[in-house]
Amino acid sequence: MVPHPPRALLGLGLVLTATFASYAPGLAGRFVYDDHHFVVGNDAVKDLRLLPRYFHDPSTISGERWGPIYRPLRTVSYAADHAAWRLDPFGYHLTSLLLHLASVCAVFALARRLTGSHAAAVVAGAFLGLHPLPSEAVFWIGARSDILAAPLVLAAALLHVAPGRRTWPRAGGEFTLLAAAFLAKETAFAAVPALALLDFLRDRNPGRWGRTLTRAAPGAAAALGVAALRQAALGELGVGTFVPVTGPYGTALLSALRARAYEVGLAFRPWPLSGSHEGFPPVRELGDPTAALSLVVLMALVWLAWRVRRAAPVAAAGIGWYLLFLAPTTVVPLNILLGERWLHLPFAGIALAVGTGVAASRGAWERLPRAGRLGLVACGAGLALLAAGGTFRRAGAWATPEALWEGALRSDPENRAARIYLGWEHAKAGRSARAQECLEAHLDGPPTSAATAWKSATALRAVRGLPLALRIVERGIAEARMPGPVEDPFVLVVALATLYRDSGDLARAEPIFERALRDLDASGASVERRREGEVFYFPPPGYPRRGGAESRGPARALVWLERGKGRFPADLPGAAEAVRAALAEWPESEMARIAAARISEATGDLERALRVLGEGPSGAGETEDTYRVAADLAVAVGDLRRAGGALAAALSRWPYDPDLWARAAALSADSGDRREATRCLARARDLGSTSAALETLARRLRDAPERGR
Repeated sequence: MVPHPPRALLGLGLVLTATFASYAPGLAGRFVYDDHHFVVGNDAVKDLRLLPRYFHDPSTISGERWGPIYRPLRTVSYAADHAAWRLDPFGYHLTSLLLHLASVCAVFALARRLTGSHAAAVVAGAFLGLHPLPSEAVFWIGARSDILAAPLVLAAALLHVAPGRRTWPRAGGEFTLLAAAFLAKETAFAAVPALALLDFLRDRNPGRWGRTLTRAAPGAAAALGVAALRQAALGELGVGTFVPVTGPYGTALLSALRARAYEVGLAFRPWPLSGSHEGFPPVRELGDPTAALSLVVLMALVWLAWRVRRAAPVAAAGIGWYLLFLAPTTVVPLNILLGERWLHLPFAGIALAVGTGVAASRGAWERLPRAGRLGLVACGAGLALLAAGGTFRRAGAWATPEALWEGALRSDPENRAARIYLGWEHAKAGRSARAQECLEAHLDGPPTSAATAWKSATALRAVRGLPLALRIVERGIAEARMPGPVEDPFVLVVALATLYRDSGDLARAEPIFERALRDLDASGASVERRREGEVFYFPPPGYPRRGGAESRGPARALVWLERGKGRFPADLPGAAEAVRAALAEWPESEMARIAAARISEATGDLERALRVLGEGPSGAGETEDTYRVAADLAVAVGDLRRAGGALAAALSRWPYDPDLWARAAALSADSGDRREATRCLARARDLGSTSAALETLARRLRDAPERGR
């Protein structure tokens, strides 16, 4: 008999309260890792008027270059959070937690509808709500797509299995919910076969094949519609070119199967969990015994589902749900093998299977003496407390960037990527010794991307780690000549030359600058064959970010400018000529105007430099860089009022850029306006700035009153 609704609601309330308490520490977390690309540095989410663009412009997904990803509903959720909370991470974490609680409610209701058991519903809801394995999707704002797709798919499943006649409004509701889930995360497409499997296993009547296909029609139609939207938005990128990280596809597939088998083990022994599993060992040859063991584990799951399909069809469907929702990350070779965030939606299937097992044991429960029942309840409560404690502890691992990467290194000391990211964080905070220690990982391991090598070198240069920065860039250029994951080496060539220049080795810098100019002159033919809008190379700040002829002119000018800083005798005339050519052909190019201003600055004509820049950006595609340069030049000529005007204009257009607020704080301090400097400093910190220069300014402002006395 189905329990009375108030009793069911009491059980759900207890599960939700325990879940909220387990995840509550995560509400104090900061923006970490990719949150800065998707939210903090993404201007598209800061203006709700751009909402229609999210569905046809893939560049709105991130503030930086990103891959062939189409998840517009996630961007909508970020924009809604920003409208409510601006850049306060508490609000974003609260939204993620509420979405998780919605998933728990949906699993609770689904288990109760499918089994008719209140106990099964409580166990299923608690399993999904308290287990630490799927918690990464909740604690990490950047994993919003997983936590957003889950309640939508589960709500669609509730409509799908509802008793009664299947009407058009009901089919339309299922279509809408699944389409929204597909717009949140690509792996949600697995909902179509997962719901069909659930139908097929529960239907024991003749002709079930036809009925199963008919019931799958709304989901299939939603999948086809969203797939068409995705292809239209991404164009050629929508096809996707994924390169297996382990070599041939066969070994890449076996590596993914090994990761899936490892995740099965984590469901029963959820440690060690980590914010980064990039050190997870892949299968490198078909004879690897771990591959055979992984296949045995996964086939055992399939065999279990087959054996219980008649006695417990919901449990069999739950196991199938788990495997189907992990299939996309298994058969498509990705650059990482294991991500805990992927498990949130698949884990709902395991929760259903576990809840069904509880419902199936009702007869045995009733035959137990009272002492036995109390013992089982105590064991269940103890397991729930252990799971909740693990989730509670996981919140600390995602609280700050440093905690994230330090935790990853504790679980896997050989995780080179975690060591590199931790090095960047130490460099931003001015901890030079620790930054250099961590970034040594670049010199001891497999090749990395040109972007990673350049960022590491830049971080080290900021903390005066020039020798190590040089070694990192030299290695990156050497690796870029070999087949592998390293991108176009142009940016590393320029970085290496500037590092030699800054270290005083002009004899070695000069030929490298020459090589950069030759590479630019020879790059035209290959660039023109690239897809429209694809990034040509990973540029440092101040270098063009688009491929094609329009960026080569300004890029050439800026290379000349970098040479000029080394005081080579013929550099500035060459740079001026390159800039004139760029401005003549592309007068609206922001990069060309910045280059012209910097060349005038190098020749000592600061007023001319300011005239070249004008009042600020004049093109729709330009950035705040022009304002920054204008402010720097105005400070150089001693016109602090003009510099303040440039920064104020920049902040009116980009009010969420922490670097602009930090610059405004420093300028106000130089002008003697301590109150305004303190306000700008607080705003920069609120937006996530943790630079060493900011801390130096804070100490300066704290000491100012004492010096005044």
